[in-house]
Amino acid sequence: MKRIVFLSFLLLSASALSAQDLIFPLRVDPSKSYNDLITAGYYDQIDPEINSQNFPVQSADTTKNLVVAKLFRFEDPISGPSAVKKIKQAGYRPATMAELLTFGATYPEIQKFLPIVALGTTCPDKKLPADLVPILGSDNNERIIYTDWFETSRDQSYYFLGIKK
Repeated sequence: MKRIVFLSFLLLSASALSAQDLIFPLRVDPSKSYNDLITAGYYDQIDPEINSQNFPVQSADTTKNLVVAKLFRFEDPISGPSAVKKIKQAGYRPATMAELLTFGATYPEIQKFLPIVALGTTCPDKKLPADLVPILGSDNNERIIYTDWFETSRDQSYYFLGIKK
């Protein structure tokens, strides 16, 4: 019940909160496969580019499975490389695919209101000379995972998942 009340509060007041307030405990199991994480997330739609070959699910730190995750929001439009720099300056690192999928499974309602980008795992775009990143989002209240270009400038409606170093 506490979790439901907290999530309701968070989602109703997300626009009023600063990025400092969006901190979550996250238990990442390094033994989970890509399929395990996708199944645990109950996603309604999955971009065909999202697969274990393009986005391996190895955690950046397999020695600890309880991490501190933070959703970073920037006031001005920001590109992937600039967001990575700011996340690192704050003492975090960009989240990996395993961490993004774990976040989506652990806090499934958040992505319906806040698109969440993981910059710690990229894959080459097969059509253009660019890298893709995974994003948790929503479409007509369905939970989706899709890709977009790493270099794309994103506005303040996007949040970037970081993991405390």
